[in-house]
Amino acid sequence: IDGQLGRIKDIGRFYKNLYKDGADDFDRDADMSMDEIQHILDHMDLEFTSWGTQSHYHSAQDTMKKIQELRAQMKKGYEGDINDINALRQWLKERREQTERLLQYASELSDDLIYLAANAPGEIVGGAEDFGDDLEKLQVEASVFTDIIRSNGDKLRGDLDSMDEEMTAALDILSGNMDTLTNNLKDNKNQIRSQKNQIQDQIDLMRNTISDGVDRAREDKELIEDVSDLETGELENGIVSGCTNLGIITADFQAGGIVGIIGVEASLDPEQDLEADEERTLNVTRNARAIVTGCINRQQIEVKNDYAGGIAGKANLGALIQNQNYGDIVAEDGNYAGGITGSSAYVLRGNYNMCSLQGNDYVGGIAGWGTDIMDNYSMVSFRNQDGEWIGTIAGGTDQEGTIEGNVYVEEGIGAIDGITYEGQAQGLAYESFKGQGQMPEEFSRLSVEFLVDDQVLKTVYCQYGDRVSEADIPKVPQKDGYYYMWEQKDLSCIKGNEKVHAIYKAWNTTIASSDDKMPVMLVESNFYPGTSLVMTEKKGALAGQILLPEGYEIARDCEYSIVQPEGVSMPERIRVHVLAEGLSKNCLAGIVKNGEISIADCSWDGSYLVFEMDGPGEVVILKPESRLGVWIGAAAGAALVLAVLWTAIAKGKKKKKEEKHKEGEETEQKSGDVADGEDGEPVE
Repeated sequence: IDGQLGRIKDIGRFYKNLYKDGADDFDRDADMSMDEIQHILDHMDLEFTSWGTQSHYHSAQDTMKKIQELRAQMKKGYEGDINDINALRQWLKERREQTERLLQYASELSDDLIYLAANAPGEIVGGAEDFGDDLEKLQVEASVFTDIIRSNGDKLRGDLDSMDEEMTAALDILSGNMDTLTNNLKDNKNQIRSQKNQIQDQIDLMRNTISDGVDRAREDKELIEDVSDLETGELENGIVSGCTNLGIITADFQAGGIVGIIGVEASLDPEQDLEADEERTLNVTRNARAIVTGCINRQQIEVKNDYAGGIAGKANLGALIQNQNYGDIVAEDGNYAGGITGSSAYVLRGNYNMCSLQGNDYVGGIAGWGTDIMDNYSMVSFRNQDGEWIGTIAGGTDQEGTIEGNVYVEEGIGAIDGITYEGQAQGLAYESFKGQGQMPEEFSRLSVEFLVDDQVLKTVYCQYGDRVSEADIPKVPQKDGYYYMWEQKDLSCIKGNEKVHAIYKAWNTTIASSDDKMPVMLVESNFYPGTSLVMTEKKGALAGQILLPEGYEIARDCEYSIVQPEGVSMPERIRVHVLAEGLSKNCLAGIVKNGEISIADCSWDGSYLVFEMDGPGEVVILKPESRLGVWIGAAAGAALVLAVLWTAIAKGKKKKKEEKHKEGEETEQKSGDVADGEDGEPVE
């Protein structure tokens, strides 16, 4: 019995040591994959992607944190008494549950990575090629990590169940029938040893398989091999042939006349296993075929951001062979613009391009950026040459690619990044270029199309170097309410197909002197879009220098000018509004010319005085003079007159009074003399 108990303890010790060694290998491989996945996620730039993509990205980061926390718990070994079989069994059971949770987290992580792989590449504009490399690494590491966990979890689950059954059976036999246990001790010993050896062999096989698979998966080897240039001579899957595009293409990014992007839609779904002759699937190379051949694009390709091409916007793989482009290529505010493709990671051979190109960086007659570029023909012009990596054949190329046998019309810009190397390309004069074998007819007769609303109004055919005369240029159809003209293009020396578009811009009928709610001046007429009004107030500048209408003074003096684009004529009549807020309705509007003021026929519109002029100039608002001083002077004069009259009246009254007093005295004296005579006095 003691021996049997010792054997049972040995079983527990064996399983503990066994899974300790297995856990070390599992920790090493799992940690390596986790570190790689975390590194890639931390360096992915998804700033301008959709909310859904960023949500799955953050979910993946959260899941990685859960995995790391759980892995930290699982790195703690069994710390109990090895003789306590029940405790060891409970620890192993918890370890199995932790492994199952780890597998669940790995599945959630895989779901988030699947969503990122399906959606993020279509939303990323800048850095798309680096993102493709990250996607391949995530595919490998996610597959390896899931296989490690699943293999370890399945093996652990089965072995733990087996150990639990064996220990339970052994303990039941030990406690129920000691005699039977004693008699069969030798058989049980052999059985346990055999099972131990089987488990050990299986764990070794699992460890070796995963280790070898990880090493192979980490080898510097492409997951997808491009076999597009392996000619079969047959039309089969993966080939686009003989298509022609006659419609204008506009897009945000990655647009071409025939295809937008050529690439592989990668999947990280662990349920989509590959079928292979062997059971191992960690190191598999897939073949991909994508060929676009014999296709023609005849219309403009316009992309707001990166990757614009006459045949394909971007070719992550595949071969573009014997295609033709005659439509202009525009990457409005982006890079990678090419006559055949914006970017190519494989073969460009035997293609023909004649167009004008516009883009920031990586702009080329055949490709903005390319790998294997052979036997192509290019006749291009560049709308702007301010960027970097601009070439008549390609803006930039892969250093390991093959560049040879290309021909272009020499116009001063070299083949690759502005430089032509011997063997890669040859620049020829137009006549020599046109004489190359099997040159399409389009290169022999050039055309200038005049378009109204993208419809051809007239086509003028000419030879290389010809001039389009004024007589050949049609009149722009008139549209009411619009300014109309042909776009500015130099037609004095035609060196490629040209398209001249009619420009219609709605008249700007009112412009103001400022952005204020009530600007000092407004002018009305049919002004070209972008026309501005410049006004200056001249306070007191005309005082005493110009004759004013009698009874009026200057309330506001304004001089204005109208700034229009060069070549645009001034309207014949201009309706002027000048702010006269707070002034009386008796105000007049005057136009200053040659040192004189002529009164304009004006009317009121709210707080504005309105009148017409035949062009910019100086205007004044005249208001009636103030009468307050006149009334004050009149009142002062009246007061002075009253004072004089009052003084004269007062003096007259005083004189009359004095005369009356004198007469009274004389009367009294005469009366006295009469009395004396009656008394007998002599009167003399």
